Amino acid sequence: MRLADRCMAQFPDDPNFRWWRGMAREAAGMAAGALSDFEAVAEATPQFGYAFKRIARLRLADGDVAAARQSLARAQALIPEDPEVAALASTLSGAGATGP
Repeated sequence: MRLADRCMAQFPDDPNFRWWRGMAREAAGMAAGALSDFEAVAEATPQFGYAFKRIARLRLADGDVAAARQSLARAQALIPEDPEVAALASTLSGAGATGP
């Protein structure tokens, strides 16, 4: 985490460093911070489907099925071959309107 934070301090607008800090935050159990980073990456690089996949997973874990579906739709359009996207789609197809 410290390395990711240092990189962000030096290059605050670089989506690559933001991505890696999001990954570090997610691994450390800091879901809200990770979500913020992944959303910033998705905004800066809307063609990067992996950010949308991470957003969908975090939104689903938080119980926001509608937002998870919206992010998953973007991920499916950008990286349809990703097996995690297919698994997430399967999970979401059985999820209710308000939660899994």
